[in-house]
Amino acid sequence: MKKIFAVILSAALTLALCACQKDDPYEKETFSSNDIVTEIDVTERHSEVELRPSENETLKVEYYTNKYDEYSVSLKDGVFKLECSCSHNSGFIDNLKEGRLSAVSIEKKGLPTIIYVPRSFGGDLKLYNNAGSITVNGLNLNSAEISDNAGSVILKNATAN
Repeated sequence: MKKIFAVILSAALTLALCACQKDDPYEKETFSSNDIVTEIDVTERHSEVELRPSENETLKVEYYTNKYDEYSVSLKDGVFKLECSCSHNSGFIDNLKEGRLSAVSIEKKGLPTIIYVPRSFGGDLKLYNNAGSITVNGLNLNSAEISDNAGSVILKNATAN
């Protein structure tokens, strides 16, 4: 029984360590729009997320992608959506087929997703992050639904009705 448990534990540890690959560099991407924003809906997987006021009325987003982290970004009818799809398991399987295993961290340290929100924004915020901190700084919101599974949530000079 102990041997079976040790094999299962070893396999789980190997999968956890190899879930993400650092051999594919991250590239900085940006999105910006001068359209009116009434709602912000963000789903991030493993990067810190910062929301702060923009210097003007432009919504601007900076985020980092690679072949394992793909983002869908849109602004339609006032609703800004950003969603990260993490396909790290595909990278793990590819590397396993090639006989490569590499241990890395899941978090993209030092590569946050930053959303510069128009100063006139007073809408709704829905933000989910699976494994990184969330900081909301200097925003006035109508409502806020913020969920973070494995990080901290920091509100600085932010209000919500």
